[in-house]
Parts: sequence; structure tokens; C-alpha cells
Amino acid sequence: MTNTIGSLPVRQLLSQWIRFSIVGIKANIVYYLLYVLMTAAGLSPAVSVTMVYLFGIVYTFWLNKGFVFRDRGLAKHKFASYLLVYGIAWGLNLMTLEFMISRLGINHFVAQGVLICVFAVLTFLALRFLVFRGSL
Repeated sequence: MTNTIGSLPVRQLLSQWIRFSIVGIKANIVYYLLYVLMTAAGLSPAVSVTMVYLFGIVYTFWLNKGFVFRDRGLAKHKFASYLLVYGIAWGLNLMTLEFMISRLGINHFVAQGVLICVFAVLTFLALRFLVFRGSL
């Protein structure tokens, strides 16, 4: 019996997850600090999350393409799918953040901190199996 998920060896998936986590931890620390600074400066949580996502999409595309998934395909062919994944994640993040703040009464700093972790896993899976599915 082979250790695979679909046609992908578990070892390769784990290696990609570790690289994604390294990039993600660094990036999300920066994103969370930006979020805190923007909301402390008076921007709404929704505007702050949107600005952080826009920055993050551009910042992490090249790191995910080259370092995490070691994709050799043309960037222009991957970027549209990458944008779609992050656009969906952004929309879901906004809706969930609003729900956690307004319906559950959770502090927006805590709510967004939790959501960063949840969306890291979901985004990794979407990028791996939808955007960079043919990568090493």
C-alpha cells in the first residue's frame, strides 16, 4: 500500500505544507500586525481585511509558486486561479468575521486571529489541489 493522497505522495504533501507554513507564518504575522495597526488607526475590520488580502495576494503568489509548490508553469496561467482562490477566501473571511463579531460577540482581534488559522489550511488545500495541482 502506498502513502498517497490522490496521486500525490504524502511526503511531498507534507513537505509542501511545511514550506507553506513557513511562508504563511511569516506573512500572517505581518498581515495581523497590519490589521491591528489599520483598525487601531480607525479603519473598519472589513476595510482592513480587504487591504491585507490585496497586499497578501501579490506578496505570496511568487513565494507559493516558486518556493512552496515549485511550480514551473507560466505565472499568467496560474495567477487568475490564484486570485479566484484568494477572492473566495476573502469573501468567506469577511462574512465569518462579521458573524463572529456581530452574532457571537467575539472581539474582532481574536476573531481574525482564529480565522487566519482556519483560512491558512483551506487556502493551502485549494492552492495545492486547484491552482498548483501539477506541481512537484
